[in-house]
Amino acid sequence: MDRYNANGSATYNLGAKWKAGFSGSFSNVSLKKLPSGNDSWLFTVYGSPPSFDLTGTPYHQEGTNGLYRQISYRRGTVGENPLWALENNYFHEKTNRFFGNMFLEYKPFEWMNVRYQLGVDAYGTENEDLYQMGSTATGQALPTAARYPTPENEVFTYIEPTGGKINIYGVNRNTLNSLLNLTFTKRWDKGFGGTLIVGNEYYDNRARYWSMLGTGFTTPGWNNMANTTTQTATETKEWDRTIGFYGNLLLDYKSLLFLNLTGRYDKVSSMPRGNRGFFYPSVSLGFVFTELSALKDNKTLSFGKLRVSYAEVGQAGTYRENVYVVGGGASGFLDDGILYPLGGISGYKPNNTIYDPNLKPQNTSTIEAGIELKFFNNRLGIDYTYSDQTAKDQIFGVPLAGSTGYAVYWTNAGKMTSKAHEVVLNGTPVKMENFTWDLLVNFTKVNNVCEELATGVESIFLGGYEEPNIRASAGDTYPAIYGNKFARDEQGRILVDEDPTSPYYGMPYQGEFGKIGEVTPDFMLGLTSNMNIYKMFSLIVRFDWKQGGDMYSGSNRLMDLYGTSAVTEDRETPYIFNKDNGFRWDGYKADGNPTDIQRGGLEDIVAYPDLYSDVFGNISEANVYETSFIKIREIVLAFEFPEKVIKSLHLQGLSLNVYTRNILLWTTLPNFDPEASQGMGNMQGGMDYMSLPQTTSFGAGLNITF
Repeated sequence: MDRYNANGSATYNLGAKWKAGFSGSFSNVSLKKLPSGNDSWLFTVYGSPPSFDLTGTPYHQEGTNGLYRQISYRRGTVGENPLWALENNYFHEKTNRFFGNMFLEYKPFEWMNVRYQLGVDAYGTENEDLYQMGSTATGQALPTAARYPTPENEVFTYIEPTGGKINIYGVNRNTLNSLLNLTFTKRWDKGFGGTLIVGNEYYDNRARYWSMLGTGFTTPGWNNMANTTTQTATETKEWDRTIGFYGNLLLDYKSLLFLNLTGRYDKVSSMPRGNRGFFYPSVSLGFVFTELSALKDNKTLSFGKLRVSYAEVGQAGTYRENVYVVGGGASGFLDDGILYPLGGISGYKPNNTIYDPNLKPQNTSTIEAGIELKFFNNRLGIDYTYSDQTAKDQIFGVPLAGSTGYAVYWTNAGKMTSKAHEVVLNGTPVKMENFTWDLLVNFTKVNNVCEELATGVESIFLGGYEEPNIRASAGDTYPAIYGNKFARDEQGRILVDEDPTSPYYGMPYQGEFGKIGEVTPDFMLGLTSNMNIYKMFSLIVRFDWKQGGDMYSGSNRLMDLYGTSAVTEDRETPYIFNKDNGFRWDGYKADGNPTDIQRGGLEDIVAYPDLYSDVFGNISEANVYETSFIKIREIVLAFEFPEKVIKSLHLQGLSLNVYTRNILLWTTLPNFDPEASQGMGNMQGGMDYMSLPQTTSFGAGLNITF
């Protein structure tokens, strides 16, 4: 990544009561990326055995015609040779962004201030993804590998060139923000004071999404849209507007009591008429009880505060009229194979997504209570917060039967709750003239529950694949992993296949589709240690501990399938008693007795590969792992130059630091970092499928203040 930034700001005093100013920032970012998921280059890295010399084996055939014919360890349409891909494929993202504002401020009285601000945030992102002729990512059908490859039949394989493709896509977004604030401040006798803010905010958002896809290069090496045999283009434009009116009243009494009241009314253009306006308030009360005369001189308790609050936050969704789109005779999930234009005539079909005409904004209400205590002149402190959050009228895309002619119905379909405990503990165990040691511990525990969904809806798809996936299910914690489960008896014990003619005789078999894991951890804990020596050196170490939580690891599944994971080596495992006599799966028969079926050994050599390739490959529950970990997140060593040196250089500050991040990891997830997942959106880190690994980084910085 190459990034350039430019920032500027200025303030002008136009008189005793008037002030004006502006600030702005421009950035230019150029990023070269790696693909993940089905297009990941890691299929070849993780799918090749350690004995295969990936860097020493040629990655394409000889001669000019062989440049675009890959050599790869494994046959198949998935898995680029990463060395070939590095030379021929590329994924480039370029972004230019400007955001800034200008303001005018008027203060007619000491107790009144008027400020108007006009701001803009504009950016454009352009992406170019190139799969060169010969790339396996374009789906060329290849010869099928031997079911059980041997060194003789699968040392490496020639891959015939495919047509390749180029995809150019991007977004241009412009946001205009107008903000008018009136602030009134007043202090009365006997310790009363207050601040009132009333204002208006206006947002205008415009966006354009576009893409061009070209497939089938005519000439290899000419990476241009004009060199493709088929081009398709799409464009989407969006425009929405929000107008809000708000007020904020803050009252305090002798630094003892604090009362804050807020209210906001928004009207949005993105909702259906009749449901565009919504109001959401909040109230909070703080009581600093150490300001009471009886506690002011307490030498043990330095500070104490109780707080309680209630807040609502409204959030609008997006509503669109039902429209027809260019296409064929297909509808919903059905496809008749007819492609348009047909005979030079375009066809239209209903958009497969429809919206509830009574859609209304969702609302999130939160009750929060907490206490903050500091002891021994602030040498020790504890801050505890409990929050209870309820989100109702949540907006989800509910799946529809293809027979309706549609696929998704966007409506208010959910109510979810979240209860959280957070404890922050800070202290200074050691405080000497030339050495100080500060500690900060942060503990968080969250419990999310999907209380209810729309009538007739049992669960909502949040992300993933057709199977497995991440879902919110009524009456259950969320997010949760759903997929194919092991077949079990009434006691929950895994059953085995008892058919002697089955290739999976004695092995577990697939049961029903259902919940196979919970993503949310039991708790998370962060620890920061800061040692300051002679007021010049400081050593900061940050640890993170995550306990519990599950992940579906597609990477581990594929390594087991390919036979490159340690569990598939020819040695003892929990399921192998003797490599010559075979193994017995620890399961039960239908009559309730433990299985006595022995598989494997020299006379049954395909049994163990079958277990990991076919059985575990089709039962997603077998590939769900706990993701507890402890990680040294960051280590920073900083040096602050002596004041004499700083003054001699006519500077205000001068410091040097060196750092490293993600340097050590201990985890229950085999082979991978649990934080390397398919994304933290709705899936919240619950799935991994050849995801790019986390990086360990090292760096140094010099900070100069003029």
